[in-house]
Amino acid sequence: MITHPLARGVMFASLAVAVLGSALLAALTFRATSTQGASLSNRYVFGKENRPDPFRLHGCVRSVASLASSSDNCPPQTSGDIAKLLPPHAQHLHNSLFTYIAPLRGQSPNLRTFTAASGLQTPIIQGRHVTLTIDPILQDQAQITVECYTGNLTACARCFWCNTVGNAAMYESARARSMGVLVVNAKTGAIEAAASAYTPCFTRQQRAELPGSDCPQLPNQLIAHPDRLGNQALEQTAKLGSFTKIVIALALERAGLSASESVAMPDILTHSRTLLLIDIVMCKSRNFDPMCAQHRLAAIANAAQSLGLNGPMFDVLANDQLPVLRAARFGARFMSNANGTPLIAPKFDRDALAACSRRAWHQCGGDRLLSRVVAELFGTGESLASPFGAANVLLHLAAASNQQAQVAQAHLVDSAQT
Repeated sequence: MITHPLARGVMFASLAVAVLGSALLAALTFRATSTQGASLSNRYVFGKENRPDPFRLHGCVRSVASLASSSDNCPPQTSGDIAKLLPPHAQHLHNSLFTYIAPLRGQSPNLRTFTAASGLQTPIIQGRHVTLTIDPILQDQAQITVECYTGNLTACARCFWCNTVGNAAMYESARARSMGVLVVNAKTGAIEAAASAYTPCFTRQQRAELPGSDCPQLPNQLIAHPDRLGNQALEQTAKLGSFTKIVIALALERAGLSASESVAMPDILTHSRTLLLIDIVMCKSRNFDPMCAQHRLAAIANAAQSLGLNGPMFDVLANDQLPVLRAARFGARFMSNANGTPLIAPKFDRDALAACSRRAWHQCGGDRLLSRVVAELFGTGESLASPFGAANVLLHLAAASNQQAQVAQAHLVDSAQT
């Protein structure tokens, strides 16, 4: 038995704290209002969500399509809820969005009202809301497509529009080791789908893991690049290839062509006749006149600059409209230097141009700059683009075709509270 007065006082104090704690816990057992639904009952009291303040709720990330179909457009969300709404393999976007909707002091414009067990109305601060441009139906269709073509048989069973003939004879039953599909509204730049998938063997190789007996034996050991496991539509890069013909054709039209060259251009572009196109760029019809070739190459470099093909980083979220909600990704580069300036070609030697043309524009002698320029015209060399960057180039052309006053940029955020 405790007889010391001080000991008894400590015991009574402990009991008082325990009773008070139980009373507070009971009072905090909220019953959501009718618009919130009973599923939220007790969630924010007993949940293990590592909230810095249990009386503040994260905002929500939603799609434009959900605004018209939900009675409660912005229920509080966890990190996992946001991941389900975003395109796959986009952790960098997830982190930016989850930080933005956090319930920070002075930056939480929303209130949600809960009813306590006693009937008291309790307002709770909620963070900012963000609405995405993703169309869930298009995103699902695009994702099924890329998963089917990267060997997912379950996806192929749902993808009635996919061509699966011969898939079984390919490694991992896949037509591609990695694949992305980007769907962008040509007028607004809204990204409506950004699908991404890769095969299990590709994943293991990029992580420097043992490939396994079921993976193809490659002639050379791949260098691991874990960064290649991001979203294939938003951040994976590749050589431009024949995409450069769009820029070259535009530049030649601006620079001026002869009548015979103008007649030849539609067939060259339709059938992707790269050698004949380079002949036109280098002024073969004028006996490879150095000034003519220099003028046309400068026009191509300037056109690339005007279309944003100078290697910039673009904000894929909100077009740099919200500095605190930003995720920059590489766009595209063509006929530009590492610092973003246009690649200015000198007056090349007439005989060197003629000799290179006879060799089908390969092995252009010892002129390194000529070799570099020719490689760029082939869409190889130092040219590079992500699907996201290529989309921004096409948005420039769409704006001109639609006679828009402003050029849209591809983006994922439709609106966000500030």
